[in-house]
Amino acid sequence: MLVTFEVFEDDALRELIRIAVEENYDARLAAERILDVLAGRTPRHPV
Repeated sequence: MLVTFEVFEDDALRELIRIAVEENYDARLAAERILDVLAGRTPRHPV
C-alpha cells in the first residue's frame, strides 16, 4: 500500500482512505505526491 494511516485513530476512516487510495487513481496520485514532498523529493506526478 502506498500510504500508512496510523495517524488516524478511527478504524472506519482508515478503511475509507485505504479504499479511496486503492480504487481511485486521482487519490493514489495525490497520496504519491504527499509522500514525495514529505520525503523531500520533487513530486513524480506534478499537477
